[in-house]
Amino acid sequence: MDALVAFAAALVALRLAGALRARGRLAWAGAFLLGLIAGPAAGTFATWSLRAPFFIYAVTLVFAGGFGLGMLRRSDLAARLETADAPMSLRSALRQRSYVAVLVVGFAGDFAVVGERDALATMTCSSPTLTGFDR
Repeated sequence: MDALVAFAAALVALRLAGALRARGRLAWAGAFLLGLIAGPAAGTFATWSLRAPFFIYAVTLVFAGGFGLGMLRRSDLAARLETADAPMSLRSALRQRSYVAVLVVGFAGDFAVVGERDALATMTCSSPTLTGFDR
């Protein structure tokens, strides 16, 4: 997941002209800030039902996806679709150091996060004191 965020941020920076790059990064950071604030706030909908936050999240994803598709349809990128290059093969992608670096960093980060989470969950759930089974 971290690699996808880094790739998307790099894509925003590459697609914008030099004068607009700072505005694009500011909008990107603002969207993350709003998400970090709205995420836990949306968790309060769990007082209605434990499923409510997931449904609200799904609705916002559909809205964001539709908004993005609508904006991209009118962009210059849609006009260049007909003249796009052939897709890059995996072999040629693996020859690029930047692509391999993103793969390694993404794998290492996710391995550390998932490994830590699984280790802590196992320790927490197997401890009789923490689970309340010591009574």
